[in-house]
Amino acid sequence: MKNLQHLLAYPLLCFGLGLSFPIKAQNAFYEALYLAHHQQSIQQLEKLKNLIDFTPQELKQIHLVNNFLKKPFNIYPQTPNLAILRQAIHKLATAPRKERPQTEDGALPGVGKLIPVSLKKFSSFSGVKNADFYKGISKYIAAEFKKGLTLSFFDAFEKAIGGTGELQILFPTTYEALKTRDPFRFPALGTRWKEIFHQDLHNIVKNFIRYIDNPNPEAGAKATFLTLTFANQLKQNPQFQYLKLGDDIASKLLNRFHPVDLMNYLDLKYFQNPTQQYRSVGPLLHKLNLLQTNLRDTTGNIWINFEQFNRLNDSQIGLFLGLLYQQSPQVFGDLKTKVAQNNAVHPTKAKKYLLQHILPVYEGLIKIQEFEKSKGKHLFDQEYGAHMQNFADLLQVADQKLMVQSVLTPPPPEGNHMTQTSNFSKDHVLQKTLNVYKSIHQKEYNNLIPNMSKILLQMLNQSEKNTAFVRLLTKLDKYGNFMIGVVNAQNTVQLRDLLGKVVASTGSYLRKRTSLRTFSLSVHAGYYASGELLESTQTWGINTGFTIPIGLEYTFGFTSKYKPSKASKNYFTRANRQRFYKGSSLGIFLQIIDVGAMMNYRLFDNQTQTLPEEITFQQILAPGASINYGLKNTPLTIGVGYQYMPQLRRVDTTTPNRGALNNAHRFFLRISWDLPVLPIWASKK
Repeated sequence: MKNLQHLLAYPLLCFGLGLSFPIKAQNAFYEALYLAHHQQSIQQLEKLKNLIDFTPQELKQIHLVNNFLKKPFNIYPQTPNLAILRQAIHKLATAPRKERPQTEDGALPGVGKLIPVSLKKFSSFSGVKNADFYKGISKYIAAEFKKGLTLSFFDAFEKAIGGTGELQILFPTTYEALKTRDPFRFPALGTRWKEIFHQDLHNIVKNFIRYIDNPNPEAGAKATFLTLTFANQLKQNPQFQYLKLGDDIASKLLNRFHPVDLMNYLDLKYFQNPTQQYRSVGPLLHKLNLLQTNLRDTTGNIWINFEQFNRLNDSQIGLFLGLLYQQSPQVFGDLKTKVAQNNAVHPTKAKKYLLQHILPVYEGLIKIQEFEKSKGKHLFDQEYGAHMQNFADLLQVADQKLMVQSVLTPPPPEGNHMTQTSNFSKDHVLQKTLNVYKSIHQKEYNNLIPNMSKILLQMLNQSEKNTAFVRLLTKLDKYGNFMIGVVNAQNTVQLRDLLGKVVASTGSYLRKRTSLRTFSLSVHAGYYASGELLESTQTWGINTGFTIPIGLEYTFGFTSKYKPSKASKNYFTRANRQRFYKGSSLGIFLQIIDVGAMMNYRLFDNQTQTLPEEITFQQILAPGASINYGLKNTPLTIGVGYQYMPQLRRVDTTTPNRGALNNAHRFFLRISWDLPVLPIWASKK
């Protein structure tokens, strides 16, 4: 490790020197000086390329420049790109040391690095102390288990996104990265994948909008719902306009648009657009913008205060409304109908209109103004979600008070305005879009996928009873949450926990309970009661204790034509009839070893406090077979079977030298926790 640190120190030093040695782009003179000055550092990059997750472009430049340094007059497909090379040196110099592999070539540590030398011979563990045994074997199993699961999960991820057009549409950057990854290289979940996943999660709404506006034929051909035909139809749907409006509002506020600038922008895009693409929401945004413009203050405030608003007398109210109408008779035609009589102002009607229609919108503007004042510079860091909600509330009030017919929600029952507010807040696609952006900005990623699923449910006009759509949402939830976990992870410990929660869940006991057949490497950790025949004395006895057998298991899932009392999405169709999984299973388990023997030896041998210094493979070898019944909707199993017990055990006997190591034939009843280690195969129907 010390040599590795010395090796890494050199490029760090050269990187620091490089900061004071500028590159002149497209200039052979300065590029030659730079390459000569950093020649040794560049050569080290080739040796250390596996330590850091370089991009394919960076790896290509490292290889190209090293070849160029050796043979400058060869014909190369392209000239060296020093900007990319410098990025590679910077990445190596700034990578966290504690997360670097412990081998010089960057490969995962081999078995020999994880366990004592004497463990390399599988047939004998002679001379191994029990502490070393536990440490070595647990590290080896953990490393190989994590590696195998991660590779399997990435393969499944690539297959799922490659065959699901909707996932390609929502996660295009991830799809391209998975297509070009090396399937034989361990996918370290470092900076590169965090950036890729973050980009797609951050732009998940924009990715959806981008596809509808300009459909991708490749993704559309693989889509079940977002086909090219459906995309063209959805483009004309008002729901899609609301989605784009929500995206515009959220993204512009995120980019620190002032509310006044935002309303001007929305007016320009949605009302003054010559294509008239947004005819439903355009008049609303135009009315709101004209009103806020005519309520602007000339002092430090954005809009006039309540005292100024309250000073308006009957004559001034009429003139104010008349001036509003003159600025856009087209959209304020209803105003004239409600307050004018023979083209003159009716004072009573004018004041009533001001109080019922203008005042609520004005109050929404003041709420935004006071919120900005109270939060100051911290607004966009801590209260962004509330700021977006204030703007959404303003739009809702303007829709209710300024429009003859609502363009955002259906008209409420007569006299029931609260119903309309409730429906908008809960169900409107505009609100759901803002909820997605709230989740993104406030880093509440756990709410991101559920909120996006609600948008898809509404935009695609689907039902949760549609099994194909449920499968799509299940994939989105599974892989979306994995991406979220990688983005949220702050260190290697959290990434390891993620692999246990998300990746390892693919090997959960639920796979056995909700499949017709499965085949897996499994562990059944539990407690047993048995009758045993001791080989040395040919006597029978009763024995109980802990057992942790490891072996191969083939299971059968139970099904029924009757739907369970609890709602279940786990079913399949056979002969045009639905079959439901009961949640229980029956398995045939062929075990190989039982590491529970070591635990039993320690717990029940009151003569010694430690395991024997010498542990052989024969002492944990425990071949056997059992029939396991997996209890409904739990990881608990009840098993009956036979196993040939290892020597590493305690037997109550007064015979000298026979107290610790004895073989036996065990016929047992076991209750255990089902732990699939490696799912090998499964069939759903």
